[in-house]
Amino acid sequence: MDLREVIARELERRGWPQTKLCERTGLTPARVNDYLKGKRDMLGGNLDRILKALGLAVTRRRKR
Repeated sequence: MDLREVIARELERRGWPQTKLCERTGLTPARVNDYLKGKRDMLGGNLDRILKALGLAVTRRRKR
């Protein structure tokens, strides 16, 4: 599962529309929608803002 799917599922689990995520991150609805549809890459600060708004953290898996 990729990060976009994790974020979309978390929004669904909470019952949040994308607009609530926009309010909490200060990002525009168009930008959040583009991120979630894969039209734009989530980089650096914006990714951090989204994860923080959702109370999520990213950890790297160790390769076996």
